[in-house]
Amino acid sequence: MRAALALLLAIATPAAAQAPVTVSLSGKIAHPRTLSAADLSPAVTVEVPASARPDAPKTTFGGALLWPLLDGAGWVDAPGRKTHLQHVIFARGRDGYAVALSIAELDPAFEGKQVLIATTQDGKPLATPELVVPGDRRAGRRVHDLIGIEVQ
Repeated sequence: MRAALALLLAIATPAAAQAPVTVSLSGKIAHPRTLSAADLSPAVTVEVPASARPDAPKTTFGGALLWPLLDGAGWVDAPGRKTHLQHVIFARGRDGYAVALSIAELDPAFEGKQVLIATTQDGKPLATPELVVPGDRRAGRRVHDLIGIEVQ
């Protein structure tokens, strides 16, 4: 009976809940790495509407800003003027969902959007990291169960 219960729990528990919280940072960067829970611990918070309605309540996410993580990894740029603006950032979830961001959206010298790898929502820990893009309507580029950030 115990073996059957253990098997049932193993099947019912998502693999993401059993694995340590990590997000890979790869692509055209000088220092690819795996970001740990400590790297993603809430340093900043952002508020985003809970839905597309204008009167929607706000949800607060905490985590690490994406820009400093990318900038600290060192860009591998093509020769030329401002070629770092040619990079595209892809964020991927465990389920295969992927979204793209431009460097100009993130770079503080341009738009400087506070894109976040969130680890908390309304002060409570998330089971897995999420990409949160403030200002997006309908949270179209919010990536649940984030597993990787790739620079191309």
